[in-house]
Amino acid sequence: MVMVTKRYEWYKNKLQSVFGGVKVVEEAGYYIFISQKREVRRMRKSGEAKLSRKLQRKYG
Repeated sequence: MVMVTKRYEWYKNKLQSVFGGVKVVEEAGYYIFISQKREVRRMRKSGEAKLSRKLQRKYG
């Protein structure tokens, strides 16, 4: 994803949380953000994801 904006801090934090990393270049008062989706993590080999206690009570 490539995005150009004048706001720096908010977009940097948001893109970093969504994509896992971001490269920022400043040009003539604008910020160019370059992000690439991070690698998807695999579930455990047991086959089932564990639910939190709260979700177990609700959906258990």
